[in-house]
Amino acid sequence: MHEVRNLLIRQGIDTLRVRDCAQAAGALCSQTPPVLVFTATELADGTWEDVLGAASTACRPVPLIVVSNQDDVRLSLRVWEAGASGYVAPPFSEQEMARVVRSAMLSGFLGTSGSALSTEGVFSNAENQLGSGILAGQA
Repeated sequence: MHEVRNLLIRQGIDTLRVRDCAQAAGALCSQTPPVLVFTATELADGTWEDVLGAASTACRPVPLIVVSNQDDVRLSLRVWEAGASGYVAPPFSEQEMARVVRSAMLSGFLGTSGSALSTEGVFSNAENQLGSGILAGQA
């Protein structure tokens, strides 16, 4: 998660680190939930699925990206099927992280927008929402 956090900071995304599912749930249930969540597969008190459950109860859609220590096709399929917005595994690159963030933000923005917008307008609005996200992972 440390490498992912550094990549996000270099891309201008403010991050807040939480250590477990309970802290993630607290942030997600607040009046101002984060705009994006990156979570490790395993946390001290649960898994990415618990964080996804908390994200689904937020006052607005919060895209969730699962970060694995290694590429795992079965896990990536479970992540997508469960409704998460993305899955990443090393090696992490600036370009890949930018693509994953943009895609997740777009899916989150489309989840809140009932109107039909041009793709250009959607990307612009999704990018305007960038600013803060949380990283859920163990110390």
